[in-house]
Formats: sequence, C-alpha cells, structure tokens
Amino acid sequence: MKRNRSITYSDESPIYFITSTVTEKLPIFFDYALCKIILENLDFYRKKINFAIYGYVIMPTHIHLLMQQLGEKNVSDFMKGVKEFSSKQIIKYLKNTVGSGDPTLTTIKSLPNVPVRSLDLTADQLLEQFRKSAIRYKQKGDYQVWQEHFDDVIVWSDKQLNVKLDYIHDNPCKDPWSLVNEPQEYKYSSARNYFLDDDSVFEIDRLEV
Repeated sequence: MKRNRSITYSDESPIYFITSTVTEKLPIFFDYALCKIILENLDFYRKKINFAIYGYVIMPTHIHLLMQQLGEKNVSDFMKGVKEFSSKQIIKYLKNTVGSGDPTLTTIKSLPNVPVRSLDLTADQLLEQFRKSAIRYKQKGDYQVWQEHFDDVIVWSDKQLNVKLDYIHDNPCKDPWSLVNEPQEYKYSSARNYFLDDDSVFEIDRLEV
C-alpha cells in the first residue's frame, strides 16, 4: 500500500478502528444536517488535539472511524470531545425543529437513489427518547444522544489496516441497511475520497491504496 502519509505502528502513535453508536440505536443519521454536525466535530477535534482520520462512515445508527493519534491526547480525549459537543448541537437542532413543520424527522431523508424510509418519530419524540436514555443510564445532563462507551481496536499492521478500511467502505452496502450498491455511492463515507478523489464532503488524511 502506497501512502501520501507515513504510517508508524507504535505505542506512541497508535492507529484505532472506532465504533460509536447512538443511544437505543436510533437511526438519526438519515438526516443530512446531523451528518454534517458529526463531520464538523471530527474535523475540529482532529485539528485541536492532533489526530489523523484515514477513513470514516456515518451509518444511520453509528459511526466508524479509522484514525491515528499523533499528539499527547488519546482516543478517549478525542471521542469525549466529539460526542459531548455533537450531542449539544444535535439537541439544539432537534429543539429548533420542533413545531417547525419540517418533515425531515418524521419522514427521514435517505441517500440519493435510495427510497425514503419512515422513522415515525418527530423531533419532540426523539428528544423524549434521549431524555429517557439520560434517566435510564443516570447521566448528569438532560439528554443522552450517544451510548456511553465506544469500541476501539488498535491496528498493528498494513493487512489489518486494509481490512478495517474495506469494512468501513463496504458497510453501507451490506445488510441490514443495504443503502447503496457500490461503496462510493454513499455520501458520508471516505469511499468517495478514495474511489472518486472527492473531498467535497469531508477531507480525510488519505492513504494511497
């Protein structure tokens, strides 16, 4: 694998495969506005605490990331920032949507060429779900958007790196979602960066594969 960024497999600069899931596995990321919130936070925190993001996908209920720690802050610091601030923005967006007549959250917008899927949850109903989760899991705040914990796997080889990147890109094509036929058709995935040389949605720290 040729790369335009040098990869070092070490304890000092670990590479992580991350999975973080929305509480109750609610499929909120059919909404484009919420996907953009996630990307803005990923970009902000990778610059703030020095991480490289080599791959990503935003699925309806969860996100996958392939990224490397380049500074002193670790992956827990990164995910804490992303989850905390994106939660505030998501809640604010939902509150602004309540009573607006915007149908985005009652009939969630799907991706290009994918039939519209009905969620049957309005913005206020989603807020109520997040409020119940905060109570159930004894959170300090009024709402819980993300599951408290995230999964992380350290990547130690080129072979494992390729496997994880392929998994990220293939995820939208597989059951149970089957959102698109080809990885590059999915808007919120680094497959577009690699296969189409398209950085318009999100600019990754590209690996030349």
